[in-house]
Amino acid sequence: MLKKKIYDIDILILGGGCSGLSLAYYLSFLPNNLNILIIENKKLYYNDKTWCGWRIKNHAFINCCKKTWYNIKIKKEKNSYSIINFSIPYEYILSILFYKKIINRIKILQNIKIYNNKILNIKEYNEYVSIKLNNGEYKIAHWVIDTLPKKIKINLPWKWQNFFGIELYSNKKYSKPSLMNFYINKYLKSNKLNFIYILPINKNQILFEWTNFYKKKNLYIKKLLIYYINIVLGIYNYKILRKETGHIPMAYIINKKKLKNLAKIYGCYIRPSTGYSFNEIQNWAIKCAYNLSINKKIIIPKVPYFLIFLDYIYMKTNEFFPKNSLLLYNNIFYKIKSNTFIKFFTNNPNIIDIFNILFFLKPKSILLYTFIMILFK
Repeated sequence: MLKKKIYDIDILILGGGCSGLSLAYYLSFLPNNLNILIIENKKLYYNDKTWCGWRIKNHAFINCCKKTWYNIKIKKEKNSYSIINFSIPYEYILSILFYKKIINRIKILQNIKIYNNKILNIKEYNEYVSIKLNNGEYKIAHWVIDTLPKKIKINLPWKWQNFFGIELYSNKKYSKPSLMNFYINKYLKSNKLNFIYILPINKNQILFEWTNFYKKKNLYIKKLLIYYINIVLGIYNYKILRKETGHIPMAYIINKKKLKNLAKIYGCYIRPSTGYSFNEIQNWAIKCAYNLSINKKIIIPKVPYFLIFLDYIYMKTNEFFPKNSLLLYNNIFYKIKSNTFIKFFTNNPNIIDIFNILFFLKPKSILLYTFIMILFK
């Protein structure tokens, strides 16, 4: 006798952001008859963010990339600059193009739908997961992948990466739109790492972004960025096109899988020391979509433990020696070949890359001290 299905949804994706939509997109191309529902609280998709990072390999959203750079201009502590070239493109992906591509794909399909609502409660049973929605409805699904943002408490040495960006139109033409600018600075005598990215999209359109590593979420960088732009361009010489802000946990966070049907994704595809996420999300979404369709299993994202350990040493060193954090970060760019540190940042290093990082990164004495302190703690 055939067992009656308790659920009417095969795959329920909670959250229609980058992770949830990417998973749905790859599922749509696989040979399956799965009934898929995405629940997203956001009523309207707009150009709310950009994803920037090195494109280690081609992905499905290259046509959503508005600009790429092959070199970076780095300002040192003093008034000197270095230009570093690399063969791997640093890409600038617009979220609105990403959203439109996936939503247009979903619209032509019968088995994938997006439902606008808010989740109140999630309960997992042996064979299914029950979801209670804000309007009183219940959704019953075989598998649930929860990609919604979650409240996370992190402890030192892990920190928050806070960022605030302004894309603007400038009356002044930007001199070299082919160069990405990256400034590493210390402000407010606080020994905190602050980064300023200047990404010239064309001669008049520029994205300024201020990022810092801090033990808690903070908003003072908004005022600092506007102050900085006013100094560089002049108060009346630009028009703000859009703003973006966010907080990324620079921490090792374990994704949770209670039984076999519910996966809570906490962003474990993000490296604690970097924060680059888009390409790692694509890697996870492809694997998870394939395994759900073919092997009937949920795959949760993971970062190799060895890389997590190296990140822990790096973040712990910054905690022990905050005055040297600027020097450490500078040396990643100045002492190591560009393709090596790019592959390391993006979870794609080979043994030689890791050796080069360990051998050339200086000052070694403080890294060794941190390692010994961890061993004999």
